[in-house]
Amino acid sequence: MDVLTAARAITAQELRGLSPARIDEMVKAADAEQFRLQAAVSRAYDLVHTAVGDSRRSARRGAEWSMSREEAYTAAAFAVGDEAALALGRLAQSRHQLKLVDRTRGKLAEEFTRRDGWERAFLVEGPTGHVHRSQHCSTCHHGTSPTPFVWMTDYSGKTETEIVEAAAKRACTTCYPSAPVDVLKRPTRMFGPSEIKSQAQREERRRRLEAQEATAAAKAITDPGTGAPLREEAGNRGSVLKTVTSAKRQLVSEAWWVMYCLLNNLDANRHYANVLHLATAVAAKENTDAGALVAEAIAKKAKELSRQAAADDAETRPTREITADLLARYEACAA
Repeated sequence: MDVLTAARAITAQELRGLSPARIDEMVKAADAEQFRLQAAVSRAYDLVHTAVGDSRRSARRGAEWSMSREEAYTAAAFAVGDEAALALGRLAQSRHQLKLVDRTRGKLAEEFTRRDGWERAFLVEGPTGHVHRSQHCSTCHHGTSPTPFVWMTDYSGKTETEIVEAAAKRACTTCYPSAPVDVLKRPTRMFGPSEIKSQAQREERRRRLEAQEATAAAKAITDPGTGAPLREEAGNRGSVLKTVTSAKRQLVSEAWWVMYCLLNNLDANRHYANVLHLATAVAAKENTDAGALVAEAIAKKAKELSRQAAADDAETRPTREITADLLARYEACAA
């Protein structure tokens, strides 16, 4: 059961057992429904004016109907046709619903009066907004439109001291002239719905950013010896490798060149140095063994190049023999 439905159904006797906070939740819901239905009644009257052929005219406060509401209503009551009847029907329905809400609001107000009232807190959201005892503080409503308030019903029925403690620097000194100076310097614990939503959004953005930074840090790689950006080749040569994945890819590429050079009786020392350089960086990042990384990459590329060589028309040796020969040459190179 929603708050407004509960407010409509509750009896005066049952109200006596409710907390001020719960009652004010009902009042807040009833006030919102009153506002909605008052707007619905106003729109229904506009339909009545239209149905009887009334027109708007310019006035100081904006366009106004030529007829008063009473005149338009009377004209519609005697009009012939469905348009006027439908407009009157909608008006009657909206007015009836408003009357029911007014009755509920009155019931809640009677309980407030019976208890001689209780403390309430109303917040003006924003960086300079204050917490007020009522919505009629003399410091408010000085602009072109009324000051918007957030009714902090959770604080209904609390003592002035408790409200001021929670409001802290947001406590209005006009509403709470006895608020201690030291309390008025403290951070507030009172925030409205839009402020809470904005804070949640900021926190979510912060969490996403931290997650992105953590992911980037997990993927990033540097030279373990210097902490500088890792480069493709030993001796701080070549392009920068920014991630572990790119370092592993380059490690495999350099292992291929080692085997290619050995297969073709070329000098493989430069590429072998690069393999060691890259394997050391990857091992430091992943807390693994650099030698195992080198052995795995070399063995894989030895088999790959052996298969290619065995498929060549000029090569008559089997793949296994070529691989064994390549690895023997590698051992000599590595030594």
